[in-house]
Amino acid sequence: MWVWWQSLPSQVRSPIKSALVAIGISLQTAFLVLTGAAAQAGQIGDPLTLLHYFSAHWWGVAVGLVLPAAYRARQGRVAAENTVNLPNGGSAVLIPPKGQ
Repeated sequence: MWVWWQSLPSQVRSPIKSALVAIGISLQTAFLVLTGAAAQAGQIGDPLTLLHYFSAHWWGVAVGLVLPAAYRARQGRVAAENTVNLPNGGSAVLIPPKGQ
């Protein structure tokens, strides 16, 4: 699996990696925010009540996952497109001027 992942071009790998990071952070944030909202609403008495509260508010989590993932994937694509190889074997991302 690792060899397959490394065989993908950086223009494909970078947006996927960025989107997965954003989804992971968004899931953690969504869980904490929903748990706090459930506690405030008094819906945290037992795990089933909490699960019902989560399922009733799934749309907020979906929006919270899709928007950051799309933004991070776009940023990863831009970074991959603007990466140049340096003579010493490293690489650098050239940031294009705003408006271009």
